[in-house]
Amino acid sequence: MLKMKCIKKILLILLSLSVLIFIPSAEDALGSSVNKKTIRVGIPDAETNADGSGENQNTVFEKQYLQAIAEYADWDYTYVMGSWGECLEMAENGEIDLLMGVTKSTQRENYFDYSAEAMGTEMCCLIGREDTELTYNDYKGFNGITVGYEDGSMLISSFENYAEEMGFQVHERGYSRLNDMYADLESGKITAALQSNFFEVPEHDVILAKLDPEPVYIVTNKRIPELEAELNSAMEQLFSYSPNFNSDLYQKIFTNNS
Repeated sequence: MLKMKCIKKILLILLSLSVLIFIPSAEDALGSSVNKKTIRVGIPDAETNADGSGENQNTVFEKQYLQAIAEYADWDYTYVMGSWGECLEMAENGEIDLLMGVTKSTQRENYFDYSAEAMGTEMCCLIGREDTELTYNDYKGFNGITVGYEDGSMLISSFENYAEEMGFQVHERGYSRLNDMYADLESGKITAALQSNFFEVPEHDVILAKLDPEPVYIVTNKRIPELEAELNSAMEQLFSYSPNFNSDLYQKIFTNNS
């Protein structure tokens, strides 16, 4: 009997030890989130769509793209809102860590590290109200119109080159916020507006020209080189598993863009 009691005690001790071994620690139960790095991301014009109906498609696209990267980089994010010009300035000054959808320029390369792979292709779109008398690639009609653009965007440079090549001139008006530009387009204060193909065309507007496709990248500040390395490693892994990720996500988000 005594022997059986001893055996039972030993078995109970072994069972207790096995339970302790397999119970995850609090850190394990939470996954690696305890040790995740928090990345500050600039989100331009993130408040609403042109019609005020919530986050615009560009914001949805960028956040879903970032979540895919986070699966491989082990990152968390905090989002910092601002106009495109403000986001560029914050990225340059190190107030944010990462900014998406940036085209390359000699000046920007002085303070940004670009992702090794592009995150997509941006096109400059000229849009007008659906009741406009202008037609697609209406070079003669474009002459003398007032065109709105977002401050800090390189789309205006693309359009200026296009205008010079096609032989027409326009008046330009810059806006710090896209919603203000769309409002002036609808009220008739400007004839047309420039926007990226990464933004939904407002419901009552039409595309008048599409031009100058350029690759766009994710950028980090040159003062944090290890961030660029982590980003490139994550994107490399993402593309190795999903080679068509850029186009697949774009089609998913922007299916209705024409």
